[in-house]
Amino acid sequence: MMKRVWTIVMVALAAGVAMPAAAWVTVHVETSPERQQAIAAGSQALDDAGVDVTFTGFGSTGTDAYATTESNATLKLDRTAGYLSFRTGALDGSDTMELFSHGQSLGYYNLVDSAAAAGFGGDPARYSGLYRYVNFWVDEGIDEVRFSQNAGSFAFDQVRVGQLAAVTAVPEVQTWAMLILGFGVMGTAFRMQRRRLRTA
Repeated sequence: MMKRVWTIVMVALAAGVAMPAAAWVTVHVETSPERQQAIAAGSQALDDAGVDVTFTGFGSTGTDAYATTESNATLKLDRTAGYLSFRTGALDGSDTMELFSHGQSLGYYNLVDSAAAAGFGGDPARYSGLYRYVNFWVDEGIDEVRFSQNAGSFAFDQVRVGQLAAVTAVPEVQTWAMLILGFGVMGTAFRMQRRRLRTA
């Protein structure tokens, strides 16, 4: 009986370790190139950082040239970045982004809402034609951005990243916890089966 209670406790603890805490995400929009340089200090362009990036759904792509889309598109990195930024000349209510970390959605973000929160107002016409620098900070890191474009087009360039995770094949903490939990459950099942065979 005591062993069974101990097994239940261990399963509950392992499940608690395996469940990730909610990520915090900060989005900032900047129109000043000088201020953007200060914000992006310590970050690197994708080519300089050695990050492999996959563009899907874009009409044209490149780290220096504009990446453009008129519908849905995805930018995917080969590792997570705690900081990601890009420059865009398109900013309207139809531009929505969903951020991901290791396949888990971190939420949807609208650039107009982000610009309004940064003090530029909620009306895109107030800064129509100006280039904006969009900055993301995420504690768990970003490795994928999905763009949803309902009208017009969306384009960006000058993608920069910072706080990069190392490229490694070592499983993450959550993966280790699930592996250990799985081995524990299998071991318990085998022991219980052996006891049943002895008593039969």
